[in-house]
Amino acid sequence: MKRVLLIISGIAILLIIAAVSVPFFIPKSVYKAQIERAATNALQREVTLAGDVNISVFPRISASVQQVTVANPEGFATPNMIEAGELRGSVKWIP
Repeated sequence: MKRVLLIISGIAILLIIAAVSVPFFIPKSVYKAQIERAATNALQREVTLAGDVNISVFPRISASVQQVTVANPEGFATPNMIEAGELRGSVKWIP
C-alpha cells in the first residue's frame, strides 16, 4: 500500500513539474500567432500584437499581451478601434 502511494505521489509531482515547465519550452511567437489568429476570427477585425506575450501557469493560468491594436472596418475616421498598452487574462485552476 505504501509503495502504491509513493508511485502515485511521484507521478503527480512529475505532472505538476511538466505543467509548470511547458510554457518555458514553447517559443512566445507560437503563442503570439495563435492569439492574433483567434482574436481576429472572434472580432472579425484585424488584431495585431506588437509587444511581448507572457504566459504563466502558476498560481493560475494567465496571459498578458503588450501593444495590442484592433483595426476599424474601412470607412471609419480612425484606423484603429482599440489601441491598448497591455491586455491581461487569467483562469483559476479550480473554481
